[in-house]
Amino acid sequence: MDILVVSILAIFFYVVAAIIQSMGLMSQQRCSKPLMLCFGFGAVCSHGLLLHHWIDLAVGQNLNFFNMLSLSLWLVAVLVLVMAMFRAVDALVLILFPVAAISILLVLRFPEVKIINAMETPIDLFHILLSIITFCVLCVAGLLALLLAFQDFLLRKKQNVTLFEALLPLESLERLLFQVNGLGFVLLSVLIITSLYFFHSYFFHNISLLHKTLLAATAWLIFAMLLFGRFVWGWRGRKSVNGTLLGVLLLFFVYFGSKFFLGSLH
Repeated sequence: MDILVVSILAIFFYVVAAIIQSMGLMSQQRCSKPLMLCFGFGAVCSHGLLLHHWIDLAVGQNLNFFNMLSLSLWLVAVLVLVMAMFRAVDALVLILFPVAAISILLVLRFPEVKIINAMETPIDLFHILLSIITFCVLCVAGLLALLLAFQDFLLRKKQNVTLFEALLPLESLERLLFQVNGLGFVLLSVLIITSLYFFHSYFFHNISLLHKTLLAATAWLIFAMLLFGRFVWGWRGRKSVNGTLLGVLLLFFVYFGSKFFLGSLH
């Protein structure tokens, strides 16, 4: 199938799924969620085909900036869709799906080539995959934090009661946020430890890599404080939202501060 046709289909599915979700939230129609999930899974399937075509080339893996950005958003979309099947977090697609659709347009508009043959270097491949998974899990936490902040705003202003009732209860959403934060913290810990073990010889010869490692360590401290504060002092509300968003923002600079994840090593 022509790659342009698949791109149009993926964008169409993303946009339609977001529209269905917005209409469902306003009218509280339960039948809208299965329909949104159908279009959503159609979007991620077609988006996945595009990523395979863009990244997995005969000469290696094309890991340019926009390919990696689109891959990250695709994985976040998959995680959110799976979560939405079991929890009332489908409101997240209102933010995520349009951004994922835009990422497809960016790849089409800026077709850069940056080849890394990761299959020949298993350590690099492991690091890339672990970096992507860690970042995407914590991006989901960031989206949950935004949803929590939005619900808290509705509660304080006592507006849009109908919309508020259609969302996940605040306590359940906070619990889910810290569960995702906990998973992301474990993955980030493994990522930092393995990076120090495998790539320690590069740190003092590459200032960019050293800076990114320090930023990642700072994000790790933030998530560690959040989890500790939650279990010891029962932190919730704005502290959990602001801390999560700050940690995710730092990781965004770590991962996308260069053209791709291992750009400073090659």
